[in-house]
Amino acid sequence: MENSTEIQDHLGLGSLGLTYSNNCSRTRTNSIYINHEDKRGTEKFTLTYANGGQYCEAKREKFGWGNKVNRPPGSTRGNVEGLSVASRANLMKTVKKLNKSSLNEKEVLFITLTYDQNTEENLKLTGKDYKRHLKNITQAIIRKYDGFGVWKFELQKRLIGHFHIIWYKNRYIDINWLLKRWNEITNGSEAHAKIGVDLQVAKNWKGVNLYCSKTLGYISKEDKCLAKIKRMKEIQIGRC
Repeated sequence: MENSTEIQDHLGLGSLGLTYSNNCSRTRTNSIYINHEDKRGTEKFTLTYANGGQYCEAKREKFGWGNKVNRPPGSTRGNVEGLSVASRANLMKTVKKLNKSSLNEKEVLFITLTYDQNTEENLKLTGKDYKRHLKNITQAIIRKYDGFGVWKFELQKRLIGHFHIIWYKNRYIDINWLLKRWNEITNGSEAHAKIGVDLQVAKNWKGVNLYCSKTLGYISKEDKCLAKIKRMKEIQIGRC
């Protein structure tokens, strides 16, 4: 297969300002557009790929072929009821778009953040509370250790939320420090200060991919139960 430079020269795309390589570990995608027009309408072909990632997508759109007009952006959506199939697909795309050429597979951590056993009190938490806790703990990690993460929120059987996070560009985070900070942020009990966080080190990219599919991308039948759907609507968590 031709390398990116050869493709750029062959297609004559240098003048379009497309970037084929960079040193950014986060999502950086490029798109190539081709339009075809005839008396029936217009066909638009889009090839999108991520620099240094595992993501490539070809998309075909048709305009004026008797199809309904697409809904304009900015329309209001309903309450989030959990991780939908479309949301799962977007989550997996996000992970695949990361530039692995600038990431070290030995510097990836799996983090699970849970709440204490005071279920009655934690049932009062709203979506804004959950998002504030997530923001506080991730900012604390960034200040002390740097890096960035991809996260997922889900409800436990007791209808209390918890977070799964893949944290990149870190070989080590002090588990005792993380337990203490998470407990302070969530106003947890003394017992929670010892068990509120699970921290594991990724061994390789295969392990990261398995964690993505089995943990971040897993949609259980329990997630579709009426109690969880009702609870998700009540807390109004938004993006999960």
